[in-house]
Amino acid sequence: LPPLFQRASHFFYQIRAMDPGMMRRMPILIAALAAAVPAMGQGAGNRDACLATATAPDAALAACSALLEEYRDSPVDIAKALANRAFAYRAKGQVDLAIADATRAIRTKADYAFAYNIRGIAQADKGLNEYAVADFSRAIYLKPDYADALFNRGNRYLGDAALDKAIADYSAAIAIDPRHGDAHVNRGNAWRDKG
Repeated sequence: LPPLFQRASHFFYQIRAMDPGMMRRMPILIAALAAAVPAMGQGAGNRDACLATATAPDAALAACSALLEEYRDSPVDIAKALANRAFAYRAKGQVDLAIADATRAIRTKADYAFAYNIRGIAQADKGLNEYAVADFSRAIYLKPDYADALFNRGNRYLGDAALDKAIADYSAAIAIDPRHGDAHVNRGNAWRDKG
């Protein structure tokens, strides 16, 4: 709980225990709750902005950074904020920062498939296809129905002219998400290239 809620909760339980001295502190309880409500709204706004990494990367960077301060005690939330910030860094072309944040997210939550996928995308941007394939493979291992990771790994295979592997990954992505248009297009390109 945020510190203000902890204090408010403490006061509430003392009042509930019928401590007459605490009844005089009721205005403090009300003030603490009133101060906490806007802070909660700001956190929700930061969460929404942190998720908008593709459409507003600058706002996402600020929001994700703010959430990292707020989430000091929650490894899962820290990993999510780091991975989303990595995605925003990548959208801005700051690939090294994206890799660094995705790596921190993975260290914080080793089974977070999204962080492996984001780091794989950033590794691919740097031309580090072997590392990218390893990250996409780990994401798929952790989340076998992760169509985007299959698609991304297929792209690396296509780029390396490993056409059969690319076709297999695109087909698996399409089986999971039949509406994955890019997987259909790239699978068609791989079939064309194969001859």
